[in-house]
Amino acid sequence: MVFLVKPGEEQKLTGAVKVPIYNEHGKLIPNFVGIADADDNDKVFKIATDKYALVQHSDVRNVTVNAMEKLGIKHDLVRTTDTGKRMYLEFDLPTIKHDVGKSVGDIVNLRVGIGNSYDCTSGVRLDVYGHRLVCSNGMWVNQAFGSFYGRHAYGVDLDEITKQIKHAILIFEKDFCGLMEKYVEEPFDQYRAVEFVNSCKEAKILPVRTMDAIAGLVEHRNGADTGELKTKWDLYNSITEAITHDNTNIFMQRDRIRKIVKRLDQYSFAA
Repeated sequence: MVFLVKPGEEQKLTGAVKVPIYNEHGKLIPNFVGIADADDNDKVFKIATDKYALVQHSDVRNVTVNAMEKLGIKHDLVRTTDTGKRMYLEFDLPTIKHDVGKSVGDIVNLRVGIGNSYDCTSGVRLDVYGHRLVCSNGMWVNQAFGSFYGRHAYGVDLDEITKQIKHAILIFEKDFCGLMEKYVEEPFDQYRAVEFVNSCKEAKILPVRTMDAIAGLVEHRNGADTGELKTKWDLYNSITEAITHDNTNIFMQRDRIRKIVKRLDQYSFAA
């Protein structure tokens, strides 16, 4: 279930406990436990070894919030996804921002996403990424601003989250903002943009459906940006808009945007 929340609002997150498991004869099965809902022990998310390091959804949230407060960063919780066995939170950092294009009002700011699971599908996963305020367009460069992944089986160093958020802010301010300014300054008309998209389709850089979505925004300009495509920045935004709206998995979004942006950078030198 996905909750869109007001700034400062907090949802109760699912908790989990380890419970013993038994075979069909009622005999305890050694070395294994069930990872169950703390409010309903009969609801077992996964069978794991007894060495599995259980990390609570609420602890992940609290450590992330504490990290941002420690750094003195204003943060607003904008989305909570809690299916019980898996959780994902998204925080907006409204004061960490950049006006792309020399004060034209095209604002990009940072967001923090943090996930956790009780079903052994994922450990604690953090990513920090750019968000363009004109729409729900998640924006990425060819390198992540900051990321962290901790495996439950070996325990999770949640303090690393503070370090990665701080690192992400430096990358955003030092590298990302300058790259986007270069995109704004580089001419890239619609004809050239269509040529680039077609070359990506031929090379099968991304799935056909995703490439068709990008082509549609580039050719018809009917997305968040309806004006004439004039620069690489315009093309970049059509690409990121299509990808972030085509798939809700933020980690898959990031991977796909990285692939095509890498090609976009190379294309600019070849053209």
